[in-house]
Amino acid sequence: MINRQDQQETEEIEETLESAIIAFLRKLFKAFNIQCTFEEFLRKTSEYLDKIILTKERRNNLDYVGGKISFNLNVKGDYVKMSSKLYFRNEAEEWIVQESSNNVKKTRFSDWDKDEDLKKIEAGETVELDIIHPEH
Repeated sequence: MINRQDQQETEEIEETLESAIIAFLRKLFKAFNIQCTFEEFLRKTSEYLDKIILTKERRNNLDYVGGKISFNLNVKGDYVKMSSKLYFRNEAEEWIVQESSNNVKKTRFSDWDKDEDLKKIEAGETVELDIIHPEH
């Protein structure tokens, strides 16, 4: 049974995670104001996510279980929608799910004709990748 204090702490953790993800996305998009390959973008995204996961585990005493990040084109086809879900468990074995999404200008990626994942995205498919626990 969850008491009010546990519920409040869980909500505070979720709010903190949401703030961190939003800050991460803003920082990531500022870092990529120039064109890059999709692989470079994924590498940089992974580095930021690793830092967020490790920080949240340490600061909030959470265990990261796993996550997904997906990419697909918006309706007009000028932006790539990036959505992520991160799954954590707290000490009470409750699930904490952090969802976030943002749009990346399609012109940011320089290798639409070469990268297989970008070809799938261009064809209207959703590309979904696992977010594994970072190496310590």
